[in-house]
Amino acid sequence: MLANLLQFAGPIIIGKLLEYFNNYDESNKSQGFILVTILILCYLLRTVVFQHGMRLVNVCSLQVLSCANSLIYNKILRLSSSTRKYF
Repeated sequence: MLANLLQFAGPIIIGKLLEYFNNYDESNKSQGFILVTILILCYLLRTVVFQHGMRLVNVCSLQVLSCANSLIYNKILRLSSSTRKYF
């Protein structure tokens, strides 16, 4: 959810940058640098948060897959030899 909120922050900051450039004043350069820095940090933080979430999803899915495989193999090992021959 945080990554999606940070994604929406980008267009808002770009809109503020456009307003800044339309009303450009030489004495107010620091505001432009601050807006650009915030924009870069938002997209960088979004990437880090999104990748962390995707890693958690991958780890959980691999754990579920390993548990399912383990249950299947345990079931196969408990089968009698005649049943194994049938399957």
